[in-house]
Amino acid sequence: PAPAPVETVVSETVNTAADTDANNSIQNNQATIVVETPTLFRTFSLEFMNNVNTTLESITLGNQTAQVTLPKGVLNNTAAAKENIAANENFTVEVATVPVAKAQQNAGQGITVISAVQVNLNVVNEDGTSSRISELGAPVSLQLNVGEYFQNLGLTTDAQRQAYIRENNVMVAFITPSGAQNYYPVTYSNGVVTANGITHFSTYAVVEAKNVRVVRMTIDKLNTNINNDTRIVDVPPMIIENRTMVPLRFIGEAIGGNVEWVDATRTVKVTTGDKTVSLIIGQTGAGLDVPAQIVDSRTLVPVRYISEQLGAKVNWTELTRTVEIIK
Repeated sequence: PAPAPVETVVSETVNTAADTDANNSIQNNQATIVVETPTLFRTFSLEFMNNVNTTLESITLGNQTAQVTLPKGVLNNTAAAKENIAANENFTVEVATVPVAKAQQNAGQGITVISAVQVNLNVVNEDGTSSRISELGAPVSLQLNVGEYFQNLGLTTDAQRQAYIRENNVMVAFITPSGAQNYYPVTYSNGVVTANGITHFSTYAVVEAKNVRVVRMTIDKLNTNINNDTRIVDVPPMIIENRTMVPLRFIGEAIGGNVEWVDATRTVKVTTGDKTVSLIIGQTGAGLDVPAQIVDSRTLVPVRYISEQLGAKVNWTELTRTVEIIK
């Protein structure tokens, strides 16, 4: 007969009801607390969450609309990872469904919000004040339920829904009062889209961004994403003289541009719409302190310079060493 399962707990000492709920939900070295109300709000003892941070592979928290999965190590480099933990300090997690209309107001033109959620993590100090956690020690994932949205569109099979995601450029976006700032590719399964690599908490939305081109590349990695499609590049992005250098032809064509090479003058020219940028290999210029250069037969250029010259926006995430180009 199979051996009886061994009971596992994160911490022998539990100080809050959420601590107990998490201990009781542990399976396969993971804990899960999902509520049926629009808002999950749980208060854990800081000691317990530090044990979660170092013991469990992950803990998933949320409601029926959205869940956030915190992997091991996510609280490193935050106030919750300090050595001297006061017994009465707590850690709060909030996952709240945001009305679509409210998220749509901030999303910006050309973007349709499907579903939105607000995620907040705070350390509650001994004096009752709260400190919001913004710097994470590991990227997290968000899972958002969009099954009802697809059902209302008459899309009943996974094949139909996955095709819709590709055709309408469905992604998860970080929404701020000034608009969508970051975009994350998604995977889809059983009515749920999942976005990985998120490094800070706030409002996130599942959006249709038909006219947005997003290129995500990681330093020294050949795998990259154009919207939800995974591509392999010949030469990965790399740091040269403290600048992030990327393969020019790949970036130019990914954001809808045309790239030309003039061998006689060793000049590369990129054109998108009414914008044209010409760079000479090995030469700097105004705003260009690191020149274009040839690496393994590919032209590498500073990503921020070339992107902004072509009217694109660049985001850099230090934790994951990821550069995002949005056009």
